[in-house]
Amino acid sequence: MATVKRDGRKRKQLQLGKVRYEIQISPTGADGFCRATWFCSECAENGTLSPVGMDVTELIREAEIGVRVHHTLYHGGDWTPRKPR
Repeated sequence: MATVKRDGRKRKQLQLGKVRYEIQISPTGADGFCRATWFCSECAENGTLSPVGMDVTELIREAEIGVRVHHTLYHGGDWTPRKPR
């Protein structure tokens, strides 16, 4: 899980099972706010969990939650859907 900086954006790579994800933190403007987004290499899904914030560490943490939810629901994590009663 390396964090690299390219084009003024911070990126963190995360691998869950065989699926690789990239989390990207991008500035939204001159106000100091940033947006966290993630990309799934398996299905090319893009997502975000929290709209904007100023704390990059917190944005990465929240993006990781979104990645784990996506991974569990779409790529066979240990979540099993239940049939309605």
